[in-house]
This record gives sequence, structure tokens and C-alpha cells, in this order.
Amino acid sequence: IYLLQGVATSLGTEDVKTVVFDTIEGVGALANGEFKLKANKKQLVSDTSNRNFITTQFNQVPKGYYKLANPRLIQDDIDIEFELELGTVSGINANAVLFVGLQGTATIP
Repeated sequence: IYLLQGVATSLGTEDVKTVVFDTIEGVGALANGEFKLKANKKQLVSDTSNRNFITTQFNQVPKGYYKLANPRLIQDDIDIEFELELGTVSGINANAVLFVGLQGTATIP
């Protein structure tokens, strides 16, 4: 799973597309929160610290990457929910943008 953050000049479509993303380390409200991951309404990851996404000075790991200890197969056309709980509501820029990505090995039609 990848979790990165950035700040757009506005929330217009073109500005959001040009955001430069970085780790969540500099935003305490994100870094001190927790996340949950569900697929097909089944809990895959529950109440895990967002600090796992802080990969600064880990040169062997991509920015914002957290590898699941026990990955599960998610079938095609299944709803995936990523719920992020903030540590606090202060310190978040109004134009903040989050990038959440899942990395898989294959897609089988």
C-alpha cells in the first residue's frame, strides 16, 4: 500500500493533477492517525498506525510504501475501502491531496 500527500494550489482538476507528492511525515495529523483497509466489506487491515508509511531514510523502500504482512487476493470488481483516521484536525491544508495506491502482482480477467 502507498500513502502519499501533497498540496495543490487549488482543488481544480488541473491543479490536483500536478501535485508533487511526498511522504506524510511532515503532516502530524496524517502521521499520527490510523487506517483500515476493507475489500468486499471484509476487514483486511484494521486500526494500523499511519507511521508505517513514513519511509524517510529507508533507501530500500519506495516513498510511503507499507508492505502487508499477509497479502490477500482481491478479485476483480470488488469494492475496496481505505478509511483514514486523522490524529487531529489541525495542521491540514485546505488544499491537501492524498494518494493511496495498491500494488499487486497480476490482474487476471
